[in-house]
Amino acid sequence: MRMSTWSSSAVKTPLHKQSALHAIHAHKSVFLEWPLGNGLQQAIELAHAAKGNGIRTMIGLQARQDLAILKAKQLLDQHTIGKVLSSTFIGYGGAWGPAVQQRNAYTLDEKNGTTLLTVPFGHFIDAFVYLLGDFESLSAYKTTVIPTSTVIETNEQVDVKTAPDQLTVQGQLLSGALAAVHYRGGNPLPGSQGPVWEIEGEKGLITFKASGTGHIQASSTTIKPASDQTDFLISPILSTAPQQLISPQLYLSGEQVDLPQDKLGNTGRLYEAFAKCDQSGYNDWDHAVQNHRIVDAVERSCKEGRRTSYL
Repeated sequence: MRMSTWSSSAVKTPLHKQSALHAIHAHKSVFLEWPLGNGLQQAIELAHAAKGNGIRTMIGLQARQDLAILKAKQLLDQHTIGKVLSSTFIGYGGAWGPAVQQRNAYTLDEKNGTTLLTVPFGHFIDAFVYLLGDFESLSAYKTTVIPTSTVIETNEQVDVKTAPDQLTVQGQLLSGALAAVHYRGGNPLPGSQGPVWEIEGEKGLITFKASGTGHIQASSTTIKPASDQTDFLISPILSTAPQQLISPQLYLSGEQVDLPQDKLGNTGRLYEAFAKCDQSGYNDWDHAVQNHRIVDAVERSCKEGRRTSYL
């Protein structure tokens, strides 16, 4: 694929629509980071525009390419733990806590579309559905427990924080299994074991454990966590040293599972699949719309205070 025939966009969510339409009108294939649009309607519009212009697309939902996720998929497909009975996940947003980097202060305004629900949960739920299938129905709650946030660089306090910092989603899957997801704003506190995901089966337990937050899509096998632990706990996203979620460790009934190693990382595997036209290795914007429908259902459940569905 010649570089001039495609466009990669990783701008902030409020600019996704404008950036994507510019590339579409230039008749270029487009890779856009998740979320596709600021809400379900924008996502539908962008997917329709791309399809109407014959544009090849890719969405940045990288969690499915994580090596631990791929191995777990293999274990589940082989019925290694038998019928899945339940799933429980606790993760952290990194952002949306008591402190924020200046360049990410816009995420504190829910209207900008970059929230605990749309970003970390949106990425996670794509991997969740990949492994366990869809929810038959779900109910959700979100709230803003920490009403203010401090800008790290300037020590300025942001008093208008509308984005939630606590999110819970629970429900029953089409398979009959029960599932619960809890995302907390900010970083894990001292003593926390970090993000943990357990998938309980009749014959065993699959467990994901990782350092850092709950952004499994951004995991890396090559980037080390920040060496300054104090700074790590203060900063909600990045300290002065690089901080990324290290690729999760995978356990089968308590025994660690060996995972393959490569230098591509999750996003690199997406690019490789896209370049090779291997549609099994990446997802397009139609898929992104379906993921937006899940996020939208969670939003509706939070607002209406009732169980809902997206199918």
